[in-house]
Amino acid sequence: MFTQAAKCDNDTTAKLGQGQGLSSSLRTLWKSHTIGIPTKIRLLKSLLWPILSYGCESWTLKSTDEDRIKSFEMKAFRQILRVIIIITKGLMIGY
Repeated sequence: MFTQAAKCDNDTTAKLGQGQGLSSSLRTLWKSHTIGIPTKIRLLKSLLWPILSYGCESWTLKSTDEDRIKSFEMKAFRQILRVIIIITKGLMIGY
């Protein structure tokens, strides 16, 4: 869905919300120690990315939209790899 200014912010926001909802429903799968990381990455690519990218061929992406999609991707990978980011006094520390 485009606005008169040819923006597709609403569509990208909706798709990111759907992807976030699916990712949160798969949280027990991402935290599972019995499933290997390569399998989890394959599941991410086969379950989450089709939902996120449906209809993307008609999107007019701006740099802010690209940044939001990249941050969603990094958050999904951090959940799978169990990376914790702690921000203290302006410094980011990864564990």
